[in-house]
Amino acid sequence: MADDLGRYFDAAAAHLQSIIDKIPESSREGDLLYLYARYKQATTGACNVSKPSLLNYSARKKWMSWNGLGDMICDVAKTEYVSKMRELDPSWNPTSNETRSGMGVSVSVMKHDQEKISDDDKNIFDWCREGSLKKVAALLPDETPLDDENRTLLHWACDRGHIEIVRHLIELGHDVNCQDYDKSTPLHYASSCDHPDIIRLLLLNNADASLADEDGEMPIHCSASDSIRKIFGNFTKDKI
Repeated sequence: MADDLGRYFDAAAAHLQSIIDKIPESSREGDLLYLYARYKQATTGACNVSKPSLLNYSARKKWMSWNGLGDMICDVAKTEYVSKMRELDPSWNPTSNETRSGMGVSVSVMKHDQEKISDDDKNIFDWCREGSLKKVAALLPDETPLDDENRTLLHWACDRGHIEIVRHLIELGHDVNCQDYDKSTPLHYASSCDHPDIIRLLLLNNADASLADEDGEMPIHCSASDSIRKIFGNFTKDKI
């Protein structure tokens, strides 16, 4: 039975690539994340990698799906993978001659890396990501600009570690506790990317470390670094 399960699992992984476009768009992302998590659990075991940056949207969703399986045993993950494939394609025959695909499943949700664009076509968010304080200051409008995920320049500067831009925005009165669509604050971003100096700067300027994102995580939970967690744990204005 174990040998059969292994063969069915390999066949299901190989078959997936041929039906991705046939999965209804309304459920495609959820179905692919479901399969991705079980493929990783079956081939690697329990999630053993750090949580990706908040801005690495696709990787973060895949990580959350995999990590959510906890200690699920390999055979259970394989069984659920095969069952899901039968659900997605009732005509699928696991005894066919399909071979293992290697990658198992590809989940494409959002490109994290920005395509290279010319200076003339860059907007204020592009310059912020690159760390150009001069350009950001020159292009800064009166109202706080937002990207398509409700992120501010402060979110981006904290993620990329550009402390001079962070300091400039704070001096101009930008809200250090602003939240994006996932309820994450700039402090979540700085903590997720392990930027201690920016974390200290935000805390000194009244960033609220108790604000939770939509998953219930506070900024201290976004980092696996003991030194970063210590900053939060020991924070008082006269110690930093």
